[in-house]
Amino acid sequence: MSKKRALLIGINYPNTTYQLNGCINDVMLINQILTEHFGFIDPLEKQMLIDKDATTLNIIEKLYWLVSNAQSGDALYLHYSGHGLQTLAAANKNIKQININDIFYNMPVGVKLTMVFDCCYTLGFVDDYLTATVIPVDISESITLVVNSGVIISGCRKNQKSADLWLYDKFIGAATYFIAQNLKNYKYEVDYLTLTAEINQSMKKHKYKQQIELIGDSSCFSTKFLK
Repeated sequence: MSKKRALLIGINYPNTTYQLNGCINDVMLINQILTEHFGFIDPLEKQMLIDKDATTLNIIEKLYWLVSNAQSGDALYLHYSGHGLQTLAAANKNIKQININDIFYNMPVGVKLTMVFDCCYTLGFVDDYLTATVIPVDISESITLVVNSGVIISGCRKNQKSADLWLYDKFIGAATYFIAQNLKNYKYEVDYLTLTAEINQSMKKHKYKQQIELIGDSSCFSTKFLK
């Protein structure tokens, strides 16, 4: 029997110079959508890492968990909201570099992996608090080389800023919000290409400069989101 498994990572980096505001709200919203509309209902098949729990070691462990025992027909989902530098930024200082290929390389053909990264592709270098090296920024040249049936939704293009918006008395990532809104508009039955196009129209309509990018196995782009 095929399974649905999700890993949700949201890091606000509280009480630091580089504090964010909407990342935890992002993953809470996505968790609700996965549960209510896409059948991710088994609590043992969903993991969430928030703020200080999102250490490099924990992220690595949960990435391996995400793909462990995956079989053809399984649907896997990864959502990351946080700082995006040359790498994803974990919530701890003591880190070591790993190769994302080591995690996804042996994933069986027929596993549908969807990854959403709501983060900036800032190429500069900041305080060592954020110099975690878990997933390379150039996702298109790393993950897509080894993912057999994966789709990556990038919250913005390289060198763009991934914005937050203030809505209903709280911050939320613009990319995550417009993903959620356009899924709702299509009653949660929409292919990746259409979803991406609609999100970018929403960005433009609301005066956001960032543009969503769709990366990965192009044969999956016309398939329904998480179906």
